[in-house]
Amino acid sequence: MKIVIIGAGQVGQSLARFLCQGKNEVVVIEKDPAKCLELDQELDLEVFNGSGTNPRVLKQAGLDDASMVVAVTDSDETNLMSVLVSSMYLPEGSTKMARIRNRDYLTDRGLKDLFKLDVVVNPEELLASKILRILYLPGARDVLLFEKGQVFVVAFEARAEGQLINKSLTELAREFGHLQVMVGAILRQSPAAQSGRKVIIPGGRDQILEGDLVYYVATRDALDALVDLQGPRPPRARSVLIAGGGGLSVHLASVLSEAGYTTRILIGDPAKAQEASQRLDKALVIQSYPAELDQLEEILSEGVDTYIAACTEDAVNILTAQLARKLGIPRTVVVTQDPHYLKLIRAVDVDMVLNPFDLAAAYVLRNMHQVNVLEVNLFAEEDAEAFEFVTPAKSPLTDKPLKNIKFPRGTLMAMIFRGNEVIIPGGNDKIQ
Repeated sequence: MKIVIIGAGQVGQSLARFLCQGKNEVVVIEKDPAKCLELDQELDLEVFNGSGTNPRVLKQAGLDDASMVVAVTDSDETNLMSVLVSSMYLPEGSTKMARIRNRDYLTDRGLKDLFKLDVVVNPEELLASKILRILYLPGARDVLLFEKGQVFVVAFEARAEGQLINKSLTELAREFGHLQVMVGAILRQSPAAQSGRKVIIPGGRDQILEGDLVYYVATRDALDALVDLQGPRPPRARSVLIAGGGGLSVHLASVLSEAGYTTRILIGDPAKAQEASQRLDKALVIQSYPAELDQLEEILSEGVDTYIAACTEDAVNILTAQLARKLGIPRTVVVTQDPHYLKLIRAVDVDMVLNPFDLAAAYVLRNMHQVNVLEVNLFAEEDAEAFEFVTPAKSPLTDKPLKNIKFPRGTLMAMIFRGNEVIIPGGNDKIQ
């Protein structure tokens, strides 16, 4: 598949890195010569220096045989115009995506038709939705949705007091087989792995060990029982403190406060704090610099159970999240906008590290559907993916016991939906 990316900012670079790992022909258009040189040296792709709204540059990039164009510059207007001009040269049936942040654009239903736009990508909205899903489940470290919200992929860190550790998955299946739950993947500390953790797609003999990050596949009805199996329930999130005064942080405060969480946001700049207070009806804006640790400590001690460090400076995020952890705040989340910091931040003691630009790149990948693929999600620090598909009529998978199918190594068939029936598959089950 040939994909043309317009814009090599943080979203464009993240997307290019993901796409270059697969069998894709990737072309990038970028105005900044320095970014062009950086990408050209780092990745196996073709780079054109120029504007994505320029017909000459678009023709040079080979839009006439592209399957997809993704406009992810920092300007909504540039992205919209790039998609509109690109539509003149793309083959029929090609997919056109654009990063749009302005909510006035997002609420205009006629905009997508006017600019020939198929998919809108909004990193801020993706981040807020991700955090909402994680806060919904006590103790969850990651949450993915499938089958229109009927199936969850949920990550929990294995604790010593949990009921699932130090037993083989075969033993767990005998003991808890009545639950509609399967262990889909295990993320385990490993100095030999590039990210510091290795991904295990488990078999029956594998065990869950203390400290593992375990991804479970579960139906919605099984979630409460799954939470209970992890050990004593942590308190449900109710009071959130957000540090950072950028548009991303303010949008996050708006979404969380509207969802019913008691939400406070720290903003150092007086003008930005005033602007945010006028926009936020249900969140409290505190004019204070997050790096002023004495004042931060005082605010954290006022009943906060979730601290989200979302400043533009990653060093401040790491420092303040560590303070929150030291003070016993149950949940600490670091939002980083620099992918190079991800490994460093994951090495310190925080619950979650999220990058909105990686979320945006993953969202684009989810919309690169092959025939019959309904949903795709990257997870386990982007080293694994879960996908949902409808089996075509003449598939080689059908009407054979699963134990007789040679799935690719590192693959697990986790759940089957058949009509209204949910099947946790065993070796004798068949796909229809």
